[in-house]
Amino acid sequence: MKEKRRILIVEDEVIIAEDLKSAIEEIGFTVVGYAVSADEAVEKALKLKPDLILMDIILKGKKNGIEASIEIKKEQDIPIIFLTAYADTKMIEKAKSIEPYAYLIKPFQERQLLASIEMAIYKNDIETKLKEKEEWLRTTLNSIGDGAIATDTKGNITFMNPIAQNMTEWKEDKAKGKPLNQIFKIKNEVTGKPAKNPVDTVLKKGMIVKLTDHTVLISKNGKTIPIDDSGAAIKNQKGEIMGTILIFHNISERRKTEKKLLDSNKRFKDVTTNSLEWIWEVDAKGKYTYSSTVVEKILGYRPEEIVNKKYFYDHFHPEDKKKLKKAVLRQFAKKKRFFGFQNKNIHKNKSPVWLSTSGVPIIDEKGKLLGYRGTDSNITEKIIAEKDIKHLNSLLNAIRIINKLIIKKKKISELLQKTCDALTKTLDYNTVWIGLIDSEKFSTVKSSGFRSKTCDLNKLLLEKKYPYCIKKAFSSDEDFFMIDNNDKNCRKCSLKTCKNKETAIIKIKHDNKLYGFLTISLLIDNQINKKEKSLLKEMAEDIAFAIYNIKAEKAHQASEKALKHKLIILSEMNSETSDINIKDIIDITILQKMQDSFSESYNIASLIFDNKGNAITRPSNFCDFCKTLHTTKKGAKKCEISDRYISEMTSKNPAKAIPCRNFEEILNAAVPITIGKKRIGIWGIGQKFIDNVPEEKIRKYARSINIDENKLLKAAKKINVSSKEEFEQAISFLEVMSNNISLIGLQNIQQANEIKKRKKIEEELLKSYKKMKELEIMRDEFVNIATHELKTPLVPIFGYLSIILKDKKLDKKHRKYLEIAMKAAKKENKLIGNIMDFSKLESDKIKFNKTNIDIKNIIITAVQELNTFAIEKNIKIETKIQEGLPKIYGDKQRLTQVITNLINNSIKFTDKGSITVKAKYEREKIIISIKDTGIGISKNIIPKVFTKFFQADSTLRRKQDGVGLGLSICKRIIEAHDGNLWVKSTEGKGSTFTFTLPLKESIINSKN
Repeated sequence: MKEKRRILIVEDEVIIAEDLKSAIEEIGFTVVGYAVSADEAVEKALKLKPDLILMDIILKGKKNGIEASIEIKKEQDIPIIFLTAYADTKMIEKAKSIEPYAYLIKPFQERQLLASIEMAIYKNDIETKLKEKEEWLRTTLNSIGDGAIATDTKGNITFMNPIAQNMTEWKEDKAKGKPLNQIFKIKNEVTGKPAKNPVDTVLKKGMIVKLTDHTVLISKNGKTIPIDDSGAAIKNQKGEIMGTILIFHNISERRKTEKKLLDSNKRFKDVTTNSLEWIWEVDAKGKYTYSSTVVEKILGYRPEEIVNKKYFYDHFHPEDKKKLKKAVLRQFAKKKRFFGFQNKNIHKNKSPVWLSTSGVPIIDEKGKLLGYRGTDSNITEKIIAEKDIKHLNSLLNAIRIINKLIIKKKKISELLQKTCDALTKTLDYNTVWIGLIDSEKFSTVKSSGFRSKTCDLNKLLLEKKYPYCIKKAFSSDEDFFMIDNNDKNCRKCSLKTCKNKETAIIKIKHDNKLYGFLTISLLIDNQINKKEKSLLKEMAEDIAFAIYNIKAEKAHQASEKALKHKLIILSEMNSETSDINIKDIIDITILQKMQDSFSESYNIASLIFDNKGNAITRPSNFCDFCKTLHTTKKGAKKCEISDRYISEMTSKNPAKAIPCRNFEEILNAAVPITIGKKRIGIWGIGQKFIDNVPEEKIRKYARSINIDENKLLKAAKKINVSSKEEFEQAISFLEVMSNNISLIGLQNIQQANEIKKRKKIEEELLKSYKKMKELEIMRDEFVNIATHELKTPLVPIFGYLSIILKDKKLDKKHRKYLEIAMKAAKKENKLIGNIMDFSKLESDKIKFNKTNIDIKNIIITAVQELNTFAIEKNIKIETKIQEGLPKIYGDKQRLTQVITNLINNSIKFTDKGSITVKAKYEREKIIISIKDTGIGISKNIIPKVFTKFFQADSTLRRKQDGVGLGLSICKRIIEAHDGNLWVKSTEGKGSTFTFTLPLKESIINSKN
């Protein structure tokens, strides 16, 4: 709501004063008081400070309203409207001297009063503001650090501030009214010619004008000052030019600063351009305000893509963004510097980038944080290398644990479970599980993150729920392969455990037998490198070998137990008191075959029982009539009674036709199977009708045992009717068959004595076998543990040496020492590799991946790789390879190893001359020879050069490194390819190593 204006009434007539109050309040103003005399008017005006005074000119007392107004104006600038009943010309002229805002002659109308009051207040407000602005402008111009000169429309000076006076050396009072050109003299610093005055242009064109570069001001006393200025027109509300204002300042210090800044900028640009580190600056909220060009190399963004557009946390990796942002902002709040803050970021191409960040706060004079300035260096390679080293160390540690488990564990399930646990506890794998193939079932071992239960292979295939990775593994020839979990088939898989980036599948194989799969689900950023792949494959081979040993041991124990049991039984066969069963002496499969053959020949049902009447074979030619009887409890019970009766009758009167106890028209018979006087089993036959059975009797019998009459009658009609003579003929042949079984049993008993005699010998052999197996396991354990323990320190040594050698700041002396250390580590690694290869070759565990390969390329590559070492010794390597050399079937990696080893040996033991590598095709063989002009080998040593751990003599050992396994490994590799390796040498004249590789028939034919 608009505030009401406050008015003081000065009127000596009370009635008139009250009328004025009513009129004033009615038109919306407030009366703050009355005064009837000049003195009272002055007192109340100074005390109440009204917005307007209505002053009657004629007042009671010595003073009139005009005199009171003069006193008030001296103290406060309050607008006054004079009121008078007299139109006295002299009085009005005197009132004009104090510049009243209005002059009302009594009587007057309310509308006239309102208009006068509002106009007076409005005019006063405008004048007040104008005065304030004028004062503000003058104060501003006097306070600014620049010189300011104002002119009129003719270019004469009307104002100069102190700075302008100081720089021109002219006082304002002396300069006022003079033309600007006399006071403000300027010239071009470079040419020395007078410069055009900007005010002239402003007055002509009315536009803002700036001085040209290199302008100097010449002061009153001839002093020159480099300046920068601008001139502008002063215009009224109509846009008419009333004058000009010229602003100028001394730029001497600025020029010095600019020069320093230019030099500094050049140095800074050189530093930021050539620096390997990204230099940046952010404001207090973290938004980039500066970025060096190196950011493009590190994060893929150009500086203009991030400056004033992105915040420092916009590049953080999503998985760490919240945590890292919080940590940095916490540091911002402390206004503390920080160094080596490692953080994971995302490159423009979406790849992860690790940075090491250092920053210092930018703080103003009042201690307020303006931002941070710092550097980022790319440490991705270092982080990956450290991670790989740590990961490989963890893997080696897991393999050591698993190797110990392989030696100790006797149960396969326990071994595999502990293996999975060892891998997930020591490594950053997401999930690890092992699938085992056993007969027709595929079972899984649960591990960290895995929740699938044992699953039936056939059922899964039938339901199309079989794990995609395992299904692919069955069809793949590779022993190690990766599956992308984004594959649509993988996403549909029944196993919901592989939710990350990739899954590695490693086959668990030994001697070409597949035992199962080791499955590893990797985290998003993880990858399996070459070394890790090699170690995992070796571990899977060791697990397969352990499974093989456990199964072999169990089979051996079962066989030993069965053999022991059989020896006990056979050794007690002569005892009349022993209860010997036929199945303990004769294999049931033999009995089953004899029974099936007999039943087929005579078209008669047949079954063999043990001594207690229990069937030990499957029924042969069992008729539908008896099958139907067994469908009810009563029928089965009657058949059981009949069987027992036949068994009893067999012991009293063997080899005789016996009518069925339940149905006399059906004949049965039984023949005892004996060894000596001892019965060991019974062979029963029967279910033959001698005559046609009346239909009514069958129906009656069916009702007695609760069986459908028609069903039993239908089954009875299928039984062949035979004569009694035919049945007795079958019994006679059955006796012959029984005797044959007795002879087989007797032969087994006779063999028992021989087995008994060999028992002690076999026990000794078993002990020797166990001892040999223990020694073999101990040897494998020693080699595995020894080589892994030897290789364990080499992994971090290689990693850290590689990181240090990448440092460009490394001095030559230390680089030389580190390169010697790296060379020694590589030699050590090669030595351990030779020991592992030889161990695998010894135990036939090494796997050869044979394919059709070009031997020429292998030779050329090997020569190129080793030529550097030959040049260092001033030795020339020549190659003579026959044109059109056919491909061979072999392991590329292992044959490369052989050729490299032989050429390397020639370089080692040749001090001058040359080495010649030849390859030719002759008589379905590739013949390769490496001839050198080295020290040669003496005749008495040549037969031993391929012996493991053999070296020529102590002098040679001191000169060359190695343990004497290289040539032995080469020979075994060549022999594994069905080839041969030999050497011819003359001491002091050189050696020639030659080997052959036969061609496979299919390759020869395709070549021809």
